[in-house]
This record gives sequence, structure tokens and C-alpha cells, in this order.
Amino acid sequence: MSNAKEHLVQDAIDKKGTPMPLFSVIIPAYNNAEYLGKCLQSLQNQTFHDWEALIVVDGSPDNAADIATSVASQDQRFIPLIKKNNEGTHLARKTGVKHASGNYALFLDADDELKKNALQELKIAIQASAPDIDVIHFGMELFGIDMPKDVCNGMLEQSNAQLPDAHNEEIIQSTFAERKQDWRVLQRLYSSDLLKNAFANMTDSRLGRGQDAYEWLVISSSAKHETFRNDLILYRYYLGRGITNVQPISGEKWLKNAKAFNDGIQAGYQYANSFKSFDMKIYVDDLKNHQLELLMNDWHIRVNNAEKISVALKSAELFGEDAIAAELMRLARDDAYYLWDHQLPFSEHEPFIQWIRCAQQLVNNENPSERYRSFSEATLNHLNNLRNREKQSPHINTLLQKVKQIFIR
Repeated sequence: MSNAKEHLVQDAIDKKGTPMPLFSVIIPAYNNAEYLGKCLQSLQNQTFHDWEALIVVDGSPDNAADIATSVASQDQRFIPLIKKNNEGTHLARKTGVKHASGNYALFLDADDELKKNALQELKIAIQASAPDIDVIHFGMELFGIDMPKDVCNGMLEQSNAQLPDAHNEEIIQSTFAERKQDWRVLQRLYSSDLLKNAFANMTDSRLGRGQDAYEWLVISSSAKHETFRNDLILYRYYLGRGITNVQPISGEKWLKNAKAFNDGIQAGYQYANSFKSFDMKIYVDDLKNHQLELLMNDWHIRVNNAEKISVALKSAELFGEDAIAAELMRLARDDAYYLWDHQLPFSEHEPFIQWIRCAQQLVNNENPSERYRSFSEATLNHLNNLRNREKQSPHINTLLQKVKQIFIR
């Protein structure tokens, strides 16, 4: 460990000579007071004590402000920042970053917790790291609340993947182009200088779903060195308590989420237009494609079949006709292949037949993207295979269809 880093860890002193905490923990709180107390308790239980916690109560209608001020009256390391009006998690984080005084900072959601040794382990990780490291990605344990096991396992596998150190553009590339690492701003420790500079360059507009992707896009574009310590399982993440879940939603609610995703994507393009170090637009394009996949997966699972086509058509006004058509073909491809692979009966009344027609209507013989053409070719091949199988084995398929109807009942 360098003398400079040793001094930073052991004697964090600002220019005025006032001791600063080593860590600033930024906690946005909105409508989750039932979990906030346990979240704050996880900080009070830390074996390392040199920290501050900025609790940004974002115009919350519950008693989060009372909890924050009560805890702060007993422990001065807690700093309540009470906002009268609700402005969303992104701007709450921005407020917390602005007021953070620690040398390093991390985000903690109010419905999550840190393990008891988290800050102690992060201090040791800082001491062991190279002097230029400004992001340390650490591991998490995940608790799924009414979430499918495969969803939890997939998120945990990516979140705790041990990757080699990344430098400069490699950091943003590994996230958005290569999809090797996640884009959540949780589960990372940042140098405060990096975080303050990044958030100062972020939009002052309210964001919603997908805000983490935008925030990490901006942070990773200016980060110099990221290291992975996913062997340190320090964050306790409760998937399903917040906005991420698989419960059915109305088409109107889904379109609201779609608009929020699009707001973050457009903010990404605005940032890319002013960024000069390398071509940022290609990474925002990658972000858009990935966000659309997540959004349309949500559409596939959570929106009622009766509303699917109408909300898909409306979402094309946000993201473009070709982009939504490509996603409809992707999902139709997957459903068609599922029937083929599992030897399930096929009929022309399958929901994905409508999705194919809708996609073709959206493209309307224009010059489609390579993404659309690729999905369309695979989808139509699967569809032809299903139709040919139906013709070749009518009696078997009739029997399978009857069996399917029995189970549906």
C-alpha cells in the first residue's frame, strides 16, 4: 500500500483540517419506512465506525422522515436530508452525492442492508488496491421476494462474477457492449471525486425505471480503474421489495414504465453528444437494446394478452417502429421455439402469431435493421417448422391439443 493511500485511509483530513469520514453511505428513502429501520441498524452494527450516512427522504408520505431524524438525534453519523417534494431516486441520489463528505461513497437502498463487516472489508480492500482504483465492485447475497428462482439465480450469477480489472473505456465496454458486468450503482464503492464529477454531469430531470443504467453509463465513462472483489459478499439485496417484480400490471402502468426507460435512454444520448473522450453513442445504442429487451420481457410476462398489441403499438411512438418490431419478433421466436423444443401442439391462434403480424405491420416493407431481419428470419423458420409438423402429424397434434386444453382447464 502506498503512503498516500495509507494516509487517506487512516487520517482522512480535508483542506480545512476537519476530519472527514472514510465512507459516505447514501440512502434514498421513499415509501419504504417499514424497512428503513433495519437498513439503518445494519449501519449501526458495522464493525468499522468511520462513516456517515446521508438519508435522503424524498418527499415520502410515510414516517421515513421521523425515523431518519430520530436515529440522527441519537447518532450524529446519520444526516437526514428531508425533501418536501418527491423527485425520484435519481435526484435523491444526486442530493446525497452533493452533500457527501467522505473519501469514498456507496449507495444503499432503504429496503436493503449491509452485512456487519461490510465497511471493514471495504477499508481493507482499499488498502490492498492500486492507488488509481476508483471503483471497487463487491459481492452481494440476494433474497428473492415472490421472484422466480431462475431470475434470482441469473441476477446473482452476473452480479457476483469475478472479472479482471478494467481500465478506462474497457469499463463501459464490458457493461454495455459485452454485457459481462451489471449496471446497478449498488454493490460498488466509488472514490468520491469520481462520483461527484459524474453526478454533476448528469441530468437534473426526474428519472424512473432504468435510472441505474443511465447513472452507471455516466460514471463508467469517466472511471479510470475498476477492480472486482466479488469474493467479498457485503450487500444484502432484497429483490421484489422495490419496483422490480413479476406481478401483473396494466397496459397503462407498463407504458408509464416504458416512458421512464426512454427518459433514461434519451438522457444517455444527450450526455453522449457532449462527451469527447471516445464515441459514447455506440454504448447508448447498446444500452437502448438491452433496456428494450428487459422492458419487452416485462411486457411478455406481466401484461394481459388482450392489451399487448395496443401497448406495443403505443411504445413504438417512444422507441421507434423498427425497435419494437424487432423485440416482438424476438419474443415470437422464443415462444415458437419453446413449442417446437417441447413437442407441444401448435395452432394459428397462438398469441405470438399476432405479434409477428404486428411487427410486420410496423416495419411495413421499409428498410429494416439487421437486428429486425435476424429475429424475423429465425421466427419465420420456427413458424414454418411448426406448421410443417402440424401437417405431417395431424392425429398426434390433435391429441396433444386436447391434452393441452385439459391442463389449461
